[in-house]
Amino acid sequence: MGLVIDALIIVVYFVGIITIGLWVGRRENSMHDFALGGRRVPWWAVMASIIAAETSAATFLGAPGEGFENRSLAYVQLIIGLIIGRVLVGYFFLKPYYDYKVYTVYDYLGIRFGTLSKNYVSALFLFMRTLASGTRMFVPSLVMVLAWQLFSSGAESIGYKPVETVAPYVVAIVLLTLLTCIYTAIGGIKAVIWTDVIQATLMFGSALVAIATLLYHIGGDSLNLLNGFRKLAEIVPQMTRVEGYFLTGFESSAVEKFKAANGITQMTGWHYVLLVLASPYTLFSAVIASTLGN
Repeated sequence: MGLVIDALIIVVYFVGIITIGLWVGRRENSMHDFALGGRRVPWWAVMASIIAAETSAATFLGAPGEGFENRSLAYVQLIIGLIIGRVLVGYFFLKPYYDYKVYTVYDYLGIRFGTLSKNYVSALFLFMRTLASGTRMFVPSLVMVLAWQLFSSGAESIGYKPVETVAPYVVAIVLLTLLTCIYTAIGGIKAVIWTDVIQATLMFGSALVAIATLLYHIGGDSLNLLNGFRKLAEIVPQMTRVEGYFLTGFESSAVEKFKAANGITQMTGWHYVLLVLASPYTLFSAVIASTLGN
């Protein structure tokens, strides 16, 4: 019975998302309406859409797993770069959009630097976005294949078992892409924004419910979730220290590994710079990449 309810929820959700997307975008009469929603979309909906769009399935599913595996909250440092990036984009780029009356950054590049620059950057973006989106689409396909395994086996719970053929993953990716393209191509930006609002509400609402549930079971007191925080802090003491939320590349273990790998006996200022650049996750790389890459 539980599997039937789960399947029904998934079907209703997909049908509902497509229906809402088509309905809110039913009166798109011009490119202005299609690309800008007639400038009638409230700011909070745009904000929710941006957050939902940039929080991919890879982030939503992978970041908690990585944090648990490494007992680290260092992913939070990425948010710093996102905030800085939003401020810089708002300060430097929004005004030219209004001054030149353009809809996209590529239109601005065409006016400012010529058609060649516009076409080159557009092609580069499409290529890079295709690579990134391919990875991000593969992650939710894993969840869909797992759901398919549950429904086909009739079991309430099974461990994830990779299938022998790629066909289920291809079907899942194609299905997700088609469903998204239908309401996006027909409804325009308003369809994207309002469906993102729904998904952001469900995504972050479910995350809050999951956190509260976990803290309840950890603390053992339904009236005082602070007990859960206290016990969690004992298990993961990094959450009570500022440095627990950042990786700078200067941790003693990282320094010793870097010295041993490069035959260095005495660290100089330049060596520390190289160490920061060589570290896979550092405050430097997170801030710069998330600022310039978004």
